[in-house]
Amino acid sequence: MRHIAVFVKSMKICIWMNIPSHHQHFFFEALHAREDVELAVRYYDRALLESRQAQGWVAPEPESYAVFAHPESIADPKMEGYVHIIPSFDARGGRVLAELAVRHGLEWCHWGERTGTGFAKMVRYDLSLFKWFYRPLNRIRMRRHIGFIRDHALLALAQGKLAQDELSEWGIPKDRIRILPYAIPALPPEPRSSEIEAFAGGRIVFLCSATLCPGKGIIWLLRAYAALPPEKREKCRLVFVGGGDNSEYLRFCRKEKIAAGVLFAGRRPSDRMAGVYNSCDCFVLPTLHDGWGVVLNEAASAGMPIISTTECGAAWHLIEPGVNGFRVPIKNYVRLRGAMEFYIDHPEKIAEHGRISKKLFESISPRNNAENMVEALKYAMQNK
Repeated sequence: MRHIAVFVKSMKICIWMNIPSHHQHFFFEALHAREDVELAVRYYDRALLESRQAQGWVAPEPESYAVFAHPESIADPKMEGYVHIIPSFDARGGRVLAELAVRHGLEWCHWGERTGTGFAKMVRYDLSLFKWFYRPLNRIRMRRHIGFIRDHALLALAQGKLAQDELSEWGIPKDRIRILPYAIPALPPEPRSSEIEAFAGGRIVFLCSATLCPGKGIIWLLRAYAALPPEKREKCRLVFVGGGDNSEYLRFCRKEKIAAGVLFAGRRPSDRMAGVYNSCDCFVLPTLHDGWGVVLNEAASAGMPIISTTECGAAWHLIEPGVNGFRVPIKNYVRLRGAMEFYIDHPEKIAEHGRISKKLFESISPRNNAENMVEALKYAMQNK
């Protein structure tokens, strides 16, 4: 036991990521704050960062323990003793890192979302085509790296249930898979949006925060809203916040005569979203394919009931159906309409379900994530 105690005091963890992310910063800070962890973070895709910055994306301030580094530096003698956390399905560098870790006999873990976003888009989010073509083809395409995880990694850390299911399908033993999702802090206090409140006029507001693109299922939410009985539609409003081309959606709203009830509020800075959430009642993300969906974390922290789809990773962790929201099949506007009707018919449930959302959010805090990672690594090192 004495040897284990020494290890716990000096656990060295190096997390590899393509670029800095607001979604991971607070988790890293929670790890860094632990006395039993020596943390290093290495970013390896400067070209991707520069590309996103050119599109207007603002990177978080770099952490004191983080630098950009070439994947080859994973074998640097200065990194001796570290357990490396690698997104080993990332073709832009993660796969190289996994191969180098295996070649040099390093201790490492896979960490990532489920795959397939590009293929899902290519087949227009047809779940049958996705199931019958992508899964077997990708298992063949990724067999080398699946083998690396199965035969060499300490653990496979899955960003949610959907990623866990995929790893299991690929033959990774279930006792070597741990769930480690996205974890963010609660949204800060912020005044409510006067624009949204004026638009709502005291009605129930369903909020969707997402890029206006087909993959987020925007048209299906509009169809659900249009399908509401007129007397129920009059009791609520629909607000979209996010960038993208809304011309197609505006045409649909005019055609279905629902434009008066729908507001496209445009893109908002990430640090000004709290006021948007505080001005709305229920959150809806009708996404057709999402590895996680961190907007559900944000909505839960704001104390909102949540409606999302079975193809959203976070929906399996931040929604308890009928308790704080609903999970519906993708492209099923009838079921989506029914979930919205529940809150229109039972407005008293909004606050009750919102309180439960907050509790679920708190269970996936950056601090809890840090604790779960350390405990998982301790277990893996003691049982390797």
